Formats: sequence, C-alpha cells, structure tokens
Amino acid sequence: MDRRFSKKDGSPWAIVTIEDHHGAQVEVLLFNKVYSLVAPQIVEDNIILVKARVTIRDERMSLFGDDVKVPELGPGQGAGLPLRLTLRTDQCTIENIARLKGVLQNNPGDSDVYLNLVNGDHTQMMVLGDHLRVERSANLMGDLKATMGAGILG
Repeated sequence: MDRRFSKKDGSPWAIVTIEDHHGAQVEVLLFNKVYSLVAPQIVEDNIILVKARVTIRDERMSLFGDDVKVPELGPGQGAGLPLRLTLRTDQCTIENIARLKGVLQNNPGDSDVYLNLVNGDHTQMMVLGDHLRVERSANLMGDLKATMGAGILG
C-alpha cells in the first residue's frame, strides 16, 4: 500500500507500507529521486528489497528509502530455491488443504515446497511432491496470503 504525494514544485514522493511474511508492517518514505524511478514497481503484493536510512527525531523513527529493487525470482534467478510455508495443524482442514493445493497448482515451476506443520512447540517439516513445485513470484506470494493468510509465508 502506498500513499502518493507531490511537493510544492510538483515532484512526486510516497509513503510506502511494506510488510514481512508474518504481517509486521513499516512505512518507508520515498522521495522524488528514488520514487520516480521505482513507482511502477510499487504495487500490492509485489516483493521488493528496500535500502533505507533510519533517522530518529523526537523519539520517532523514520525510514527514508535510498534504493528499491524488485528481486528477479524467475527461471535462472532463484529457480529451484525452495518455498517455505508454515501451517498450524489446527488449520489443516480438508478445505484449507484443497485451497493451498489449488494455489500451488496454479503457479507451476521448479521450486520445491517445504511445509512446516506446527503443533504447539512441536514442528514437522514436509517436502511436498514434485507435482506441487512452484514458480516463486509476487503473484504466488499474493495468492498464498489472500488464500491462507500472511502466516503461511513463514
């Protein structure tokens, strides 16, 4: 999510909210020099890498983005890196498993899927079958979050 603004001279800037796999959020300010270069890449559920300066004024922390990149996760650039998912055992209903399988099958690729099942303090890692390999992409991450919740990406 981002909020776009213009300075008095008309130059664009934005406050961009980024979120990690667990739902934690932080706002990054992107000013004209950086924002004008990366604005088209800043869309919901897109995976981005942000290099930022941290400043603290009046006991308030601010992040100023110096550089934003979209990592290349397609074939040849991250292909084959496993996708790691986490699911609590109480979430393992027939409906949820079918929805997860559907998302994975709609994003076929070369990356194995590791599913970490959590039951209290006990965890068990499963490697899903070859027929559920995926292409790691922003679309996949967005589909997983929308279907299963942000906690699945952990």
